[in-house]
Amino acid sequence: DITSNTKYFDYSSEEDRYQINSSVINEIYGVGTVSNFKKLSDSDKDTAIQKFVDKKFNAGLTKADGTYYTVNDVKSYAITYKTYEGQEVFEAEFPKDFYENYIYDIAIKKYALEQIKNPDSKYYYKNKYISGSGKNPYYVSEDDVIEYYYNSGKTYGENKGIIIKFASEAQAIRVMKAVNGGSTTISSNKDEALSAYINIYNQRYVTRDSLTINNYLDDFNVDLSVTSKVNKLSSYSSNVETMFNNMKDGEYLNTYFNVDGSYYLIYRISGFEEVEWENLPDVEKKPSESGNTIYDKMLEMVLETKNTSTLQTEIANDRYEELYESESLKIYDPVLSQTYEDNNKDDYSISNYSSDTLVYEFSYNDKTFSLSVDDFYKELEKESGMSTAISYLTNEYVLGLSKMVEKIDEDEVSDYESSIKSDLKSFKKGKTSYSSKIGETTYLQLKYGYNTVEEVVKAYKAGLVKTEMLSYYGNFEGVSGTFNTDSELFKNFADIYKKLYDSYFSATLSHILIGIDEEGGGTYTDPDIYKANLITEELRTKFDNCMLDVINIIIKEVKVLTISKDVKDALTYIVEAFNNNYEITSLTYESGVTVTWEDVKNEYSEFPLSLKAEDLGEISASNASSYVSAFSKRAKELYQKVIDGDILESDMEDKGVFEFESVLTDLSGVCKTNYGYHILNIYETGELTSAKFESSSDSKANDTDEYKQYEHIKVVITPDGDDDDEEPDYVLYTNGYSSSEYASVNQLFVYFFEYTNSGSVSGLKSSVKTAISKIFDSMISQYTNTSFKDWRILKYQLDIKFTNDTNDQKINEYISIKERELFSYTTSEFTQYQDWITDYNWYVNFN
Repeated sequence: DITSNTKYFDYSSEEDRYQINSSVINEIYGVGTVSNFKKLSDSDKDTAIQKFVDKKFNAGLTKADGTYYTVNDVKSYAITYKTYEGQEVFEAEFPKDFYENYIYDIAIKKYALEQIKNPDSKYYYKNKYISGSGKNPYYVSEDDVIEYYYNSGKTYGENKGIIIKFASEAQAIRVMKAVNGGSTTISSNKDEALSAYINIYNQRYVTRDSLTINNYLDDFNVDLSVTSKVNKLSSYSSNVETMFNNMKDGEYLNTYFNVDGSYYLIYRISGFEEVEWENLPDVEKKPSESGNTIYDKMLEMVLETKNTSTLQTEIANDRYEELYESESLKIYDPVLSQTYEDNNKDDYSISNYSSDTLVYEFSYNDKTFSLSVDDFYKELEKESGMSTAISYLTNEYVLGLSKMVEKIDEDEVSDYESSIKSDLKSFKKGKTSYSSKIGETTYLQLKYGYNTVEEVVKAYKAGLVKTEMLSYYGNFEGVSGTFNTDSELFKNFADIYKKLYDSYFSATLSHILIGIDEEGGGTYTDPDIYKANLITEELRTKFDNCMLDVINIIIKEVKVLTISKDVKDALTYIVEAFNNNYEITSLTYESGVTVTWEDVKNEYSEFPLSLKAEDLGEISASNASSYVSAFSKRAKELYQKVIDGDILESDMEDKGVFEFESVLTDLSGVCKTNYGYHILNIYETGELTSAKFESSSDSKANDTDEYKQYEHIKVVITPDGDDDDEEPDYVLYTNGYSSSEYASVNQLFVYFFEYTNSGSVSGLKSSVKTAISKIFDSMISQYTNTSFKDWRILKYQLDIKFTNDTNDQKINEYISIKERELFSYTTSEFTQYQDWITDYNWYVNFN
């Protein structure tokens, strides 16, 4: 019904267009409103786009030319904004493919709504009963319309006013005083009051367009307009809405007012008067042909908000019933046919239809609909072809690994095969939930995913072999049962170890954050985005001056406070002083008059300043990627200053060392992130110990011993695991020596297998074990991670090459997506996986 009529797919109306744009942008970027979209950094957008493109690739969505969408494609679709019905909405032109599902959702809703309003439809809202289904759930009486009016309709209308929400009482006082002659009381003269409200608004909302006496009406009609479908007042708390509605035109609050913990100024310029239903003019309480009475508007909202989603399901179910009753539905594929019957047991009985070219067909309203086998497989190939191919090729690959196949228990495979055959006998005797008439092949496909017993058992066996394969790390045997130090795997490990050792840092920190909290809820705005949204260059300059002044005050205060406190406590105190408007000791001393934080806030009253002090604990190479890159880099720089002696360890260990001792002339040297400006305090560093241990330092337990204590270490390779008493696959010997501070390949070899076998290491000298553990434990965790193993097999073991160039590109992109997923789309320099993926070969010789 829907697809045969293009009118349902006409989304040219503004409301529809903005709705689907918002839906698409939410799908891509994870935010559906303009205000939240503006808060995204370029990095956030890039990551979101990459995830979206990967999702579309996995779903098989291609452009008209058959190629896949790229990040640059999505970036090229311009997103702008405009105001519609009192709110900023997205303007964008995306490809039709992006819109399709959302357009279809709207089309279904339009169709359902038309059915409710169509007197010739059985779903018409005035039809009280539908034959065979009891009371019509879509029936709407006049009482329903009246009830809806009382629940919602009384508050719908055009409201004009000025509502200013402050982040805190302190901000309300500060902003009002700044532009209201130092007073928090609004004049009783209405003209002066309106002017004051406009000035206070402009001081509070410096990222919005300025209001003037000449444009305030239009702007506030926009801000607080109430249309037939959206009550903009409801974006505030219900108590604010009630307060506005209870005020008379021209009334205003003459000072800030606490509502639900937030502080407001409210000026009602004009408002929609609530009227009881019985007091409405008679003409408004009756339907009209034009559909413009209050009755008509309420009816429309009742139908749309209460009934369309229910009706959509009902219509779909009715169509299915009609297909069942007409017996026109023919499903030719036996597996799909049985699946359909299982899902519709009460309505659909399977019949034996056969076709080599069609999956199904049916007739409806004198039209025949069908899906060809070719089209069906094209769609399947797009969405799951690559994963299906990889699954098949992986099974073929692992079953060809004779050394791995030898490890599995063939009795286990034989028992599984017997259970499948027994299950099949039960099916043939009619003792399963499936009808025996569907045939052996369909039954196996439905229950096990394969067509024959042999295929089912083969897949099961492949799973067992893959398990063995994933716990096998290679053959490391050298001469006469010794470890082969040319092992590619452990050479990789040794190289990575050296890199991590050289780039190691560990700084235990606290910090103070200077930022902008626009709503007072603890959510900080990116300073670059906030500054860009300021409406004048003068404000942008003032914002930079504000940040610099506050930072310099903090630097001065730390210097004074650390006479008696450590830096960490000093920062905590500064935040307390800021929040409570205490005296600023250093400025009072400089000026000779008392200066408080309130004075600073008043000077920069436009900006909702916020300070936060936090003790962050240790930040090191292992967790640095969890922090914003700029912050991690600064932590590493401070660590290096301690190592280089630029920061004295004695100072750091005494009270901590604050980043800056003297005031700054600009902001260029301050750590800036999307949260604001940070100044760090370092009060502890970690250190790596050397793995150096040479033969000359080793000792024999007794003079008669053949080897020194750590010269001939026994290493168990790949224990069976089923029985502790069973012999291991094989044993190798090596030493625990290293001639440098870096761990040697043989030390890492000992550590790796003892750690993965039992979770503890006993074969290495204690100091060596301690030195290695700080770096190597996380490396082992990464290498033995299942996701990493799966990716490693896909990239290095299967080496898939398609004869078709397009599919070759697809497998490479598929692997790239798996790589991005491995490090969770993080591209920080501290992300260790990224380095592993790009710089090392992880091939394992399984034979």
